[in-house]
Amino acid sequence: MVKKYLVYSLLLFFAYPSASFAQQPEQIRLWPGNPPDGPGPSGPEQVTANGSYTNISEPRLIVYRPDHPNGMAVLVISGGGYAHIECGKESAPAARWLQSQGFTAF
Repeated sequence: MVKKYLVYSLLLFFAYPSASFAQQPEQIRLWPGNPPDGPGPSGPEQVTANGSYTNISEPRLIVYRPDHPNGMAVLVISGGGYAHIECGKESAPAARWLQSQGFTAF
């Protein structure tokens, strides 16, 4: 059953990769100030043309709230790692699609 929904989700994700949404997603800071393991990178956060984030010094969750919530939420985890976080091609399109289906995506 889960595999069936995953396949449908991926098919719909690729059918609507460039959906636009008027409102900017909410951001929830995970720590006030520096994270507990140290200060992290210094300098401004950078975003590449394709939406890859680097030099992240303020960890946060980005919340995509739907206009008509269905009562369910999903965590969407971007790939990348310590060097960068790939939001533009991975998590943001998936989160926007989930948002369009009534899910709150984090």
